[in-house]
Amino acid sequence: MTLFRFVIAAVLMSTLPAHGADRTIYLTFDDGPLSGTGNILDVLQASQVPATLFMVGMHAEASASNKMLVRRAKTMPLVTIGNHSYSHAYNHYRHFYGDTEGVVADMLKANAVLGLKPAVHARLPGRDVFRLPSMSKDDNSLGPAQAGREDPDYEFVAASGFYLYGWDHEWVR
Repeated sequence: MTLFRFVIAAVLMSTLPAHGADRTIYLTFDDGPLSGTGNILDVLQASQVPATLFMVGMHAEASASNKMLVRRAKTMPLVTIGNHSYSHAYNHYRHFYGDTEGVVADMLKANAVLGLKPAVHARLPGRDVFRLPSMSKDDNSLGPAQAGREDPDYEFVAASGFYLYGWDHEWVR
């Protein structure tokens, strides 16, 4: 929790007019609701910091406390809930991204679970091709060598009611 407060303080300091009047920082959190989501919400509320939480539908359904975290986040005026899929591809990205219609179905299922209505801010799960090259890889992820080979039709996903955000670029409908 102390490290998180330090990060928030650093973000806030970098947005002060004397240091970054022409800069915008977007604070986002992926994969929740998880055990640390309550702490994140506490700090965001206490600091009055806006953020987007890209949540996973099956995590939201996993327990009564996770359902309560989603409800709590939705009541916070500075928090935006985004869709990070229903299944998080079950961490098998090659199979998941080989079926664009399946990706959309998974995202729509998350919308239903999270109570989101189009147009929905969304981040697709797991794509190492959008991450820094120094990040470690495993058997279930896509690396730079596979870039573009199994990409879903982003226009189709966007046309299904999603504003897609990635690590290094944004797709806008």
